[in-house]
Amino acid sequence: MLGSATMPPREGPGGFLIEWADKGGGNVVYYVFGYVLSVLGSWVVIPRVLNAIRPYPARRDSMILGGVEVLLYVTAWIWFPEFFLRIVAFWLGFKTLKEWTTREVWSPAAQIRYNSYLIGSVLSVLFGAAGGSLAIWLRESSLLSR
Repeated sequence: MLGSATMPPREGPGGFLIEWADKGGGNVVYYVFGYVLSVLGSWVVIPRVLNAIRPYPARRDSMILGGVEVLLYVTAWIWFPEFFLRIVAFWLGFKTLKEWTTREVWSPAAQIRYNSYLIGSVLSVLFGAAGGSLAIWLRESSLLSR
C-alpha cells in the first residue's frame, strides 16, 4: 500500500525504499538480518554442496545469479507471501528455459548438471524462505528493540 491516511505516498527517487522502510515500522534492521543471512548463507553453503557432487567448481556468474535469486525469494517471502509460490515457479521456469535451450544429448555429464541445477534451486528457495522468516520473526517478536 503506497501511502496511508496519515502519510502521503512517497514520490521521487528512492520513494519506494522509504515506503519499504516505513512498512517495517521504520526499522529496517529486521530485514537486513534476513537478507544478509540468506545471501551470505547461500554463497557459503550452496557452492560447497554443489562442488561436492560435480566435477567442476561454481562459476562466478552462477554465484552472482544465485545471490540475486535468493534476494528475489526473500523479497517475495516478506512482501508478497500470497504470491511466493507463483514467483518461485515463474523464476524456475524461466531459468529452465534458459538452461536447456540447446539440444544436449542425455549423458552422465548432463545428469550431473541437471541434478546440480535442482539442488542449487532448492537450496536457494530454502535460504530465501529462511531469511524472510527470520526477518518477519524478528519484526514481530521485537527482539532487537528490547
